[in-house]
Amino acid sequence: MHHCLKILEIVDLICDHLDPHVACKWPTLGQPPFRDLARFTRTCSTFQGPGLDHLWRRASLENLLTLCMPADLWAVDLMGESWTREKKLRLLRPIRTSDWNRVRLYAPRIQILWCGSAGSSLSNIFPALSVSLPERLLQNLQRLVWKPTGEDFQYIHLFLRHTLTEISFDLASDSAASLLASLAERCPKLTDISIGGYGYNSPFVSEFVRQLRCLKKVAVPTLNQDALEHLSQLPTLRSLHLHNVPTLSAVPVMQNFRILRSFGLSSPEIRPTVGLLQTWRAVPLIDFRVTFYDIVTAAEMHTLFNVAVTAFSHSSLGTFYIGDGSDADEHHPPMHVLPHHELRALQCFTNLTSLSIASPLGFDLDDTAVSALVPSWPRLVTLLLPVHFHAHAPRTTLACLHSFARHCPGLRHLTIALDATTVPTLDFRAGFARQRSLLDLDIEQSPLSIAHLSVARFLSAVFPRLREISTAREHYNNDEDDMEEHGDAIRLHFRWKEVEAMLPDVAAIRQEARMLGEGENE
Repeated sequence: MHHCLKILEIVDLICDHLDPHVACKWPTLGQPPFRDLARFTRTCSTFQGPGLDHLWRRASLENLLTLCMPADLWAVDLMGESWTREKKLRLLRPIRTSDWNRVRLYAPRIQILWCGSAGSSLSNIFPALSVSLPERLLQNLQRLVWKPTGEDFQYIHLFLRHTLTEISFDLASDSAASLLASLAERCPKLTDISIGGYGYNSPFVSEFVRQLRCLKKVAVPTLNQDALEHLSQLPTLRSLHLHNVPTLSAVPVMQNFRILRSFGLSSPEIRPTVGLLQTWRAVPLIDFRVTFYDIVTAAEMHTLFNVAVTAFSHSSLGTFYIGDGSDADEHHPPMHVLPHHELRALQCFTNLTSLSIASPLGFDLDDTAVSALVPSWPRLVTLLLPVHFHAHAPRTTLACLHSFARHCPGLRHLTIALDATTVPTLDFRAGFARQRSLLDLDIEQSPLSIAHLSVARFLSAVFPRLREISTAREHYNNDEDDMEEHGDAIRLHFRWKEVEAMLPDVAAIRQEARMLGEGENE
């Protein structure tokens, strides 16, 4: 064996490469995910320790019990029909102390434990585990993912360790939430908590959060004002994600959030969201994401944008995302169309790399507005302006793409509705901007010129690497059943796909012409 392989740091790097969790490289279907790592571990005694550390770093409770305890201890029952079949573990005899010997051998290596995978239940054996589980098992556990259903949540106490720094679980009842008080006492080192249970809000969650002093990452359904103020004073918090926010008191306390980098809201109301952000001043966020499921007016969006200007640091913000999950339709008035001047407030965030704003009924943009806005965001990689219901005809034209080519050299993904019925003349004299980063263009439901080749020629000239054009009908079947209701949109989709199909040939012809020109010059 080469002497370098006797260096444990090198052996550990090899294990990292073979561990699919670390290397993010999963094997092909049918191949055991840890086959190569297991073979490496069995090669010699030098590799055994580091290899076993990787193999057992993450474990499910079900596998730990069934693979490490005697085979005559359990039976596996398959319940239900094939499409809803559930695997249930059943105890065949009492658990003896000696049954835990092999578990004790591997348990010190386990840092991440999870329970509650879909289609599997340990309900029948939790009572037996509660009286037989060794007290000092899993002494090095750092992360616990606890997702059993129903009354099984109460058995989380069996696996709480003072070493835990991360925990993830779902709540669905007050009886389950009432256990949180003891959880904070038993796991004071928690830095990362994730609590699911959409639609269930409990004051126990806020009280639980207030007891923790070194949190770095929090994802919970909601928090009351006291819990939010507690988090804002922590010198460690970097990420906060909520489903919604409460309505704050008439005189809210200003919240610092000194090192908060990521903030997200998945289904808030607009007014409490604005109320919360009004208590922030220059928070050094990098990532801001919010998705509204109630339709938001242009006036409300105007308020949100202006509050964001004072709430977030202008130099640090890199991602600004506003999603729309509402059911907008043609019956909603034009006040839901977002005017271009509302976007000016965001020009102060000059280091944005991703800007995504979904508007229920579209944007009132034109080429002049685009040319005025885009220079403020030279670092953009992603710019998405999707529309939920296409009731507003776009006023931007293909000519506005010159602004993106000129001012956003790193832009790779663009979503914008365009009027492509008129194709600008290509002028290759000095000053023509050719941008080589854009890979995909989503043009929503943009009207298109009959001259498909002219459109493809223009797009390929401005964006030579562009290969993918998508539309609002991109992810639908677009079959005969859809034609009656969406016929015009489907036909438009297929016409844009014809333009997409022309792009490689147009680019190849342009490259050949360039090479011929260079040959003649020689």
